Amino acid sequence: MILFSHGWNGFNAQNSEQMILLASRGYVVAAINHTYGAVATVFPDGRIAYNNPQALPEGAPDAEYEIAARKLVDQWSHDLGYTLDHLNKRNNEVGDSFYSKLDFERIGVYGHSTGGGAAIQFCGTDSRCKALLGMDPFMRPVSAKVIENGVSQPSFFMFSQGWAELVDSKNNQLFDLFRPNVRDSKGAISINGTKHYDFSDLPLLSPIAPQLGLKGPLNGPRVTEIVNAYLIDFFEMTLNRKPSELFKGDFLDFTEVQIR
Repeated sequence: MILFSHGWNGFNAQNSEQMILLASRGYVVAAINHTYGAVATVFPDGRIAYNNPQALPEGAPDAEYEIAARKLVDQWSHDLGYTLDHLNKRNNEVGDSFYSKLDFERIGVYGHSTGGGAAIQFCGTDSRCKALLGMDPFMRPVSAKVIENGVSQPSFFMFSQGWAELVDSKNNQLFDLFRPNVRDSKGAISINGTKHYDFSDLPLLSPIAPQLGLKGPLNGPRVTEIVNAYLIDFFEMTLNRKPSELFKGDFLDFTEVQIR
């Protein structure tokens, strides 16, 4: 199984192309819509909960922002855990469509931006996570304990050029503190010609997205090819024990990729 956590003001279907690809390989993929963190959450009874800007107060003093951010990602981490609890209940319920179909020994978790931070927080606190992948993970909300203790699961991180080049950002400083504490690191890369939202479906939606400033200059099909190659190989390698040429070498398979 794979759990996906979206970014701040994102939504659970923002990486649908990746989820379809994973599902075609036999994975059950569950994407969470984080209420009040997503752009909007629609409940079965028709109620709509919109993003609450105060949950991640832009422009607030650092101390206030850190408290709010850590509370937010702690909630998102619990969303991931609650989802597994719910799926486990369905897996054990005779007559349910998921009855006896889910493998709780092979659970991968990945996330984008704030969702990447939530994935790190979850895997640092819940042993049900067996593999961790972060896409431009937002580190400021991750607890000091998880940054200091790291994670034990096989872990891999992808960064956009836009975020990687902000060398002195608080986010990169925190990632550099966290990274040595990852006990089974499978590496970290950045992809030249990309921006933050290149990890979502956005590169597939419009050829003029770069001109609108919504993505980097690297064309959508190429971005998708690179991201999907690492995404699939990482989970196949860690959850299904399939050998990967991509992870055997020095990350030189794509000219746009740099070791971070």
